[in-house]
Amino acid sequence: MKTPRIAFALLCSASAFYLACSDSETSDDTVEPGADASTAKDSSTPSGEDGAIMVSDATITNDSTIGEDAGPSDGSSLSDAADAADAAVSDAMEAAVPVAPATLLSLTPETMREGSAFTLCATGTGVAPTARVLVNGSPATPVSPDGGSADAGKADGGATDAGPSPKTLCVSASLAANLVGLVPVQIENAPGDLGSISNSLFIDATPADGGLEVFDFQPDNGPVGTVVKIIGVGLGSSVTLSDPQNVSVVVSPADGGGTTSWPDRPTSQYATFTVPAGWHSGPVTVTSGGKTFRARTFNVGTNLATTATLSGTAYNGWPLSKGADNNLDTSWFTADPVCASDKACTQIPTYTATFSSPKAISRISVRGNREYSVDYDFKRARLEIRGSVAPDAGEVDGGAALGALLYSRDVVLANPMRDVDIQIAPPVAGSSVRFVSLEDESTTPGFAEFEVFEN
Repeated sequence: MKTPRIAFALLCSASAFYLACSDSETSDDTVEPGADASTAKDSSTPSGEDGAIMVSDATITNDSTIGEDAGPSDGSSLSDAADAADAAVSDAMEAAVPVAPATLLSLTPETMREGSAFTLCATGTGVAPTARVLVNGSPATPVSPDGGSADAGKADGGATDAGPSPKTLCVSASLAANLVGLVPVQIENAPGDLGSISNSLFIDATPADGGLEVFDFQPDNGPVGTVVKIIGVGLGSSVTLSDPQNVSVVVSPADGGGTTSWPDRPTSQYATFTVPAGWHSGPVTVTSGGKTFRARTFNVGTNLATTATLSGTAYNGWPLSKGADNNLDTSWFTADPVCASDKACTQIPTYTATFSSPKAISRISVRGNREYSVDYDFKRARLEIRGSVAPDAGEVDGGAALGALLYSRDVVLANPMRDVDIQIAPPVAGSSVRFVSLEDESTTPGFAEFEVFEN
C-alpha cells in the first residue's frame, strides 16, 4: 500500500539546472525487460563514443622537418633534439585528447540555510586526478577531510581514478545571504574545459526567515503563450521571473492569483503568467521583496510525449497516460512487481513514448512523483533514443517493439524530488524515447512526468 507524500522539499529539479554538457556514463548495453532485475543495478560502463577518452584521426605538425642529415643547430646532441620533439608531440597529443566528464552521484549535505558556510563533499564516478568542484559555477577551495587528503579516496580502494568506483571530493562552500533555492554543484575533470563538466546536483538553500520559496510550475513546460501557475510562499505583491538569458516577466498574485493547496503546503500562494516570446528553456530565477530564489527548469516548447503512443506496465489507478499529461499532480507507477532493485521483481521498468514520425530530439526531462514521500521513486535510469522499428520486430515492454539504439545516457534522479533534465546537442532524430530503470524503490516505482522536446 502506498504512503502519501508528506514532505515536499525544495529541490524540485535536481534537474532543475539545465544540463548543457555530458551528463553521465553511458553504455551501448541495453537493459531489456525480462532480464534478471539484480543485474540492472549497475550495468553501465564507459565505452567508445559513449564516454571513453578517445584519440581521433588528428595530424600533429610543426614548422620544422627533421631529415636524415638534419642536426641540432645549437650544439646539442641529436638525441636531445629527438627527445624534445617527442615531448612536443606528446604534449600536443595530450592537449588533443578530450577529457570525459565525471558522473556526480550525491552531495553531503544536500540542504543548507542561506548565508551558511560549510564543508561540502561531492561523490562521483569517473573523477579525474585534476578534478575540482564547482559551486554555483565557481571553483571551490578543497579541504582535507578528517585531517587527510582533500581527495577522500575510492570507495573500494582499488579502482583507478577514471574507473567506475565512486570517489569523493570535499570543498569549502558558502551560500549568499539573499540567495535561496537550488544551487548547482558540478565536478569539472579538466579545469577550464566545459566538455569535462559533470551533470549537476543541487544544494537546497533554504530561507533563513521563512520567506520566498517556489515549489513548482504547473505545468512546467509549454510553448510561448501558455498560461502557467507559479506555486510557492512569500511571493509578495510583485514577482519577477527571469530565464537563463535574463528575459523577464513580472506577475502579481493579486492579478490572476490567489491561494492553493500543494503537497505539504495547504496554504500555498500562486500567481499566473503567460510564457513570453523570446523565453529560453532552463532554470528560472524568481525575485520578490528583495529575495532571490533559484527555481527549477521550465522547458519552452511542446512536450511530444503528451501525444505519443505510450507503452510499459501500469499499476491499477495510475495508468501510463498520467506519466505524460503535463500535470505534476498525477503520476504513473509500474505494475506489481516490476522494478530494477528488489529481487522479487521479474521485469525491469520501462516507459516508452513512440512518435508518429521521427523527431529531432534535443531535450528530455523526468519529474519524480509528488504523491508519495518515500519508497516509490526511481533513483537511476537510462534514457534512450531509438530509431524506427523493423517490420518483423518482436514485441517487448508490454507491447512496444524496439528500434535501433541511437543515443543512450545514464542519469541520476537526485533526492528529494527525483527530477532530471538533459540537453542533447546536436539533436538526435528518433522515433521513440525510452526510460529504463537502473535503480529504484519498492516493487511499483513511478514518476510524475516524462517530457520530450524538439527545440
